[in-house]
Amino acid sequence: MMSDLKLLNNSISDLHWLQKHSKEITKRHEGEFVAVKNKKIIASAPNNEILVRRLKEKKVNITTVIIQFIPQKKQIVIF
Repeated sequence: MMSDLKLLNNSISDLHWLQKHSKEITKRHEGEFVAVKNKKIIASAPNNEILVRRLKEKKVNITTVIIQFIPQKKQIVIF
């Protein structure tokens, strides 16, 4: 099992990667949920339920990935 510190460091690295590549990710995945692991998108879907199902089908532990919604260019997202 991955240590908490390693998981945290990987997550931070993936978040930085998402931010750095936000323009190209938005072009490809606008309006979708994406799952990022090891600085790459491993799955995407129009909603989070489908994304989680796809990750489970790939036998990916969802606690080890970053899941992010990529809003459309003029869409406002409030959490």
